[in-house]
Amino acid sequence: MEVGGRGGMGESPGGPLLVAVVGGKAAGKTTLVEAILRALSEAGVRAAAVKHTHEASPEVDRPGTDSWRMAAAGASTVVLASPNLTAVFGREGVDLDGALAVVRCIDPDARVVVIEGFKSQAIPREDVVKVVIEGDRRIEGMLKSARGEVWRVRAARGEGGAPRFGPQQVREITRRILHSLGRPGRVAED
Repeated sequence: MEVGGRGGMGESPGGPLLVAVVGGKAAGKTTLVEAILRALSEAGVRAAAVKHTHEASPEVDRPGTDSWRMAAAGASTVVLASPNLTAVFGREGVDLDGALAVVRCIDPDARVVVIEGFKSQAIPREDVVKVVIEGDRRIEGMLKSARGEVWRVRAARGEGGAPRFGPQQVREITRRILHSLGRPGRVAED
């Protein structure tokens, strides 16, 4: 497996490194995001995540909870804050910049933000490193407008046809992220 790339780093001025994992439906985006986040955590890097969905009303709260009741009563935004968790529920969707603003408010110490989705907004941005899971012609077409760094990966098919990424692929992506943070070195072996 090869992680190919081109261009400059995805450093957002004054902010965290932005890394977007893009690919077609069922390409393994979440699987790869999980592996990258796990590897960064093991390397001691504080990383946040942003997940974009096309679902109009994804269920993220349970009926009957206080936060659900507040939203049902008409609150435009509900922030659920506890000692170990912060959740934000809003009636308006946000674009990539809005999601990143929320991350920066809640987790200003994050060094990396790993983004799943938002491909139409992430691909043309120079300040976002694109990790592209190969195999979707539509995304290949979108890459013609890509600016900045593009890294390519290919998923193998695991049990039941589920996308799978080898440890060496995840290590290489993590190594590149660490290098861009000014922390070159070896990534822990599995």
